[in-house]
Amino acid sequence: MTDTDDTSLSSPESMEDGAFKVVRANALRGGEVVYLVAEDGARRWSASITEATVYREEDVGEALKLAADDETANIVVAPEAIEITGKHEPVGAKETIRAHGGPTIKYGEDALQPDYSI
Repeated sequence: MTDTDDTSLSSPESMEDGAFKVVRANALRGGEVVYLVAEDGARRWSASITEATVYREEDVGEALKLAADDETANIVVAPEAIEITGKHEPVGAKETIRAHGGPTIKYGEDALQPDYSI
């Protein structure tokens, strides 16, 4: 995709009525939530939802094909299109938790540390 490509927009504010979508997946190496950034004919994955390329509902299929290629190449797993607001905020509690670094409880090393707070 290129900057002149009509199928994606970096700013959802410029989009007319309709659902805004970004492609979310999990990075295969670390497991973190990542978002597809497609620009200048190249693509990469970012941990920041604000960097994600925004697609119209009818155009997100092409982005999912790019994500499927990266899944086949063992870069990401489980890519899917999710709906966002015009301010790059996910719609729904589960995606909001993912976008903000989730989970909502301590785990791993953090869970093993005693909490001496009062």
